[in-house]
Amino acid sequence: MRDLIEGSDLTNAVHSGRGDTYQEMQIASLSTGAQLFVWSTRQWLACAQTKQCVQSTLSMYYKHHNALAAVPLMDEMMTLLATTAHRHMEVRCFCSDTVGEDEATLLFALRALQHGDLTSAQRILRPLLGGNLSRSFCRVGSEYTQSLKAAGLELSGVAYLQAVTNLENTQA
Repeated sequence: MRDLIEGSDLTNAVHSGRGDTYQEMQIASLSTGAQLFVWSTRQWLACAQTKQCVQSTLSMYYKHHNALAAVPLMDEMMTLLATTAHRHMEVRCFCSDTVGEDEATLLFALRALQHGDLTSAQRILRPLLGGNLSRSFCRVGSEYTQSLKAAGLELSGVAYLQAVTNLENTQA
């Protein structure tokens, strides 16, 4: 499988240059599931570039979140993207505290899948994958998101919002 990704568009990560409408999201503002996905995308690329075993590297983190079944699905999604994407994609390095435009595109598609909206997911993925490839990605992506959901990991939501139970203590 590593031979398939060597020299692919994803491993040559460059900016897509698709415009200036994307508003960057802070990693810290994402839900735990979304943070895990973005980190996994970056880790997958690092492993692919250095020919390390992706699944063994990701397993420890997914096991911590009781979502070990999602690891081979993550690998399959990323391999599909690396070998069939219509254009170069940007995957940021670990030191970046923001989500890149292409990372956000994947996250938005997976959020749609986690909520059962296949039509929206395919529309979101259209610039990256066409027709049958989009359907293949969505099939695996749906399984991935359901594995996360079964472990209590949602891709939607933000990390910094908390329910306030006593309004008297919050007013200054």
